[in-house]
Amino acid sequence: MSDESLTYSGTASSTVTGIVYSLRPWQWYKQLIIFVPVVFSFQYFDPLDVAIWLRVVVGATVFSLTAGCVYIVNDIMDIKEDRNHPRKKHRPIASGRVSVAVAAGVAFPGLVAGPAVGWVIDPAFGFLLVVYVVQNALYSVGLKDYIFVDLLILGVGFVIRAIAGVVLVGAPISPWLVLCTFLTALLLGTGKRRAELGSVENGEDIRQSLDDYSGELLQVMFISVCAVLLVSYSLYTFFVRSDAMMLTIPFALYAVFRYGYLTIEKGMKQPERMFVDRPMMVNLLLWALVTFAVLYFLPVKTVDEFQAIMFS
Repeated sequence: MSDESLTYSGTASSTVTGIVYSLRPWQWYKQLIIFVPVVFSFQYFDPLDVAIWLRVVVGATVFSLTAGCVYIVNDIMDIKEDRNHPRKKHRPIASGRVSVAVAAGVAFPGLVAGPAVGWVIDPAFGFLLVVYVVQNALYSVGLKDYIFVDLLILGVGFVIRAIAGVVLVGAPISPWLVLCTFLTALLLGTGKRRAELGSVENGEDIRQSLDDYSGELLQVMFISVCAVLLVSYSLYTFFVRSDAMMLTIPFALYAVFRYGYLTIEKGMKQPERMFVDRPMMVNLLLWALVTFAVLYFLPVKTVDEFQAIMFS
């Protein structure tokens, strides 16, 4: 479900429902990044350790609720722009169905409680939540209006999530994880900006920085990020413990190409819509299964050893 496609009207008119809507539960898929270190940190903990999984699930839930409160604050800050947007004007706060006072009364206590609970789970995790809140506050008060900076801030937010997952697992931070996460966020962000630019006549009405972008510029950025992301992921597979990880490269290629197809050819305006695209989901599932098999069930170190096992 997307907040860009759902019209908030009659059946969802209560204040409680409006607050839940403003928390953007469909956006919480972004917290899946927190689980990525669990899969790739097999050498640092037992994958059957229920305590680790519970810790990560609780951490992701806390991060989701904190992010939801950030979304509410963003809606309050962007209320004027949202009222000029063809779809965002239907959001509860922009449409007036939820008052600014009520929204603030939910969001600001949540922004204090989230990092506080995170600190109880792990002080470093709590600190990352504080950084995430501060980063988004800076974004809302001005950084969002600067071309390129708005996308870089988006990328940093995703990196914070990835590092949060590492902290919850207790594994060292991988530069490959940071780089690929950052580039994936830029890919999603440029695709979204391109869709926004094509949905309105005057981009400045809905986002100050959008008026500085052009379709041609976003196209160049999109292609550049695609190339760097695919090269970075491919290099990662060369240096991981098993050369068999290179078997996952075709899945990465398909995912990037499919996202580009959905965005450019099909006009997909929200990244989360790709989770209802059957070919994309089949590809992601196969990618996950092959990755899990290579990391946990294929005890090989080199291509030669892999070939010996497969063809002996």
